[in-house]
Amino acid sequence: MKVPSFTDLLGPLPGIIAGLKSYRLFKAIDSPNNAKALKFLKKKRNIFNLKQANTGLNPLHLVTMKNDTQLIEAITVRQDCKAHINDQDNDQQWAAIHFAAQNGNSEALTYFLKLGANISIKNKEGSGPIHIAAGHNHKDFIQKLIERSVHIDERDAKMRTALHYSAVQNFADLAEWLVSKGASTSVVDSVGMTPIYVAVHAGSFNVTEFLHNYKDGYTKIPGSKCKLIHLACRHQDTKILEFLHANGHDLWDFDNEVDRESVYHYAALDGAVNCIDYLVSKNIAIDRQDSRGLTPLHIAVGVKNLAVIKKLCEAGAKLDIPNIEGLSPFDMAESVRDHATLTLLRRFKR
Repeated sequence: MKVPSFTDLLGPLPGIIAGLKSYRLFKAIDSPNNAKALKFLKKKRNIFNLKQANTGLNPLHLVTMKNDTQLIEAITVRQDCKAHINDQDNDQQWAAIHFAAQNGNSEALTYFLKLGANISIKNKEGSGPIHIAAGHNHKDFIQKLIERSVHIDERDAKMRTALHYSAVQNFADLAEWLVSKGASTSVVDSVGMTPIYVAVHAGSFNVTEFLHNYKDGYTKIPGSKCKLIHLACRHQDTKILEFLHANGHDLWDFDNEVDRESVYHYAALDGAVNCIDYLVSKNIAIDRQDSRGLTPLHIAVGVKNLAVIKKLCEAGAKLDIPNIEGLSPFDMAESVRDHATLTLLRRFKR
C-alpha cells in the first residue's frame, strides 16, 4: 500500500487558502478605502504569486489599473516588486507600464522606471507604452518615454507609430505636438498607410486637416492602392471629402492604374449615400467602369445595398452596361435570384 505524501494529505487545501488570500487582497484593492489594501501591501509575505485566475493579473497590475498613486507607491517600495515589474498578464499580455500608459499616470511611470521597467515592452497586440499613451491622448506620458530614449516613431506589430494612433482617435493637438517633436508624417504601416491615410480612413477630420499640410504623407506613397479622395468616399459624413476636394484632390481620379476604381466605386461599396449625393452634385460621371468592367451600380448590386442602388439609379446610372464577363447589373441580380434588387431595378429599367 502506497503511503500518502504530505501533499496528498493536504489535498486542495493550499489552493483554497491561496484563493482566499487572492480574493481578500483583490477585494481590498477594489475598495474605495485604501486602508486594508495598504495593510496587505506592507506585509512581507509574497503577494505577487496571487493572480486572478481568468486574466493572470497580479496586484501590481490591479493597483495600476485602478490608477491609485498611493497604492502604486506602496507596492513599488516593496523589495520584491523589482522582480515583477515587467510581469505580463496571461490574457492580453499587458504589463503594469501598459496600464500606466492607458491612464496617463506619469507618476506611476517614474516609480516603474526606478525599478527597471521595460519602456518598449509589447502587449499581445504588439503595442508598446508609447502607442497606448498616444491612443489615449497622454502627451506628458509620451514626453517622459521620449526623455528615456523611446523613439518617437517606434513601431507596433502593424508598423504603426504614435502619430498613427493619434490619427485614429482624431487627437489633433497631440498629432501637432508629435510632429513638432520630429514624428514622421510619411512613415507607412504594414498596409502602406501613412498617418493622414489612417486619419481619413478613420474619419478623423481634425487630424486630416492638420496633416494635409505635409504633402509627403499623401503623394507618391509606396504600396498605396488608392488616393485620399477615395478613402474619404467610404464615410457617410462628407466633411473630409469636401475638404479634400476644396484643397485640390481630383474627384475624377482613378484609385490606381491597375484597379481603376472611381470615387463612386468606393462610395457604393461602403454604402456612403451622402457621398454619392455630393459626387452627383459635382457632375462626376456615374457609369465609369473599373478594370473588371464594373460600374458603381455593379458594386452596389453585388453587395445588395438597396439604398445605394436606388440612389445611383435615381442619378441616372445605366442598368445594361456589361462587365468583362458580359454581365450587366440587372444580369447579376438575376443570376443570384435577388428578388428585392430585381424589383427595385425594374422600376428604373428603360
